[in-house]
Amino acid sequence: MAAVVADTFLSLEALTKAQVLELSASSVAFIKSGFSSALASSSAKALSKTLPLTTSQTTMALTAIAKTLSESANRNHNEHFFLKALSPYGLGEHVRDALKETYLSNQKAIYDHTPDRGSSLPTYKDLSWDLSVEIARRAVVGENVARFNVSVDTGDGRGGGKTLDMVVDPGVMVRMEEEVRRALDEEKGQHSQRFQRYLN
Repeated sequence: MAAVVADTFLSLEALTKAQVLELSASSVAFIKSGFSSALASSSAKALSKTLPLTTSQTTMALTAIAKTLSESANRNHNEHFFLKALSPYGLGEHVRDALKETYLSNQKAIYDHTPDRGSSLPTYKDLSWDLSVEIARRAVVGENVARFNVSVDTGDGRGGGKTLDMVVDPGVMVRMEEEVRRALDEEKGQHSQRFQRYLN
């Protein structure tokens, strides 16, 4: 199935950005219709008259785009995660841009019309920790073992959420700190700052 989807997305390379936008708009309408097969069939038949694709190829492309849009909206993907979901398909920039524009401008409407809305991407809410030190053990007398008990609270954007409890040793905490600092340093880097100025 994954190979079929990949081949279907690759067929979009033959289209211009305007044509991908037109096809994507039909995919959004398909989602809003409750994934009506009759609408998909009639839309594909009409689109195939102006696109360099057969009716069958157009139908497959329309439904593949709709599936990708609805899955990303269901997971509350932002632009970064949406583009990451497209990355395995090796799409050209004009195709990625057209799909991204469609997704970002219709994300809420797509989410509202997606039947299964139970797995949005969690967001960080809070973190708490405490340090425990095991002083005496029968097996190894005199060896102190430190452990951090870490709880990470997340939300799902709809009032719900989960708590992830972990037991972490100091070495892992150091590596976690290093990764967080790397992320912060990247955000402060020239490339990131230049990109943020461009967006603003």
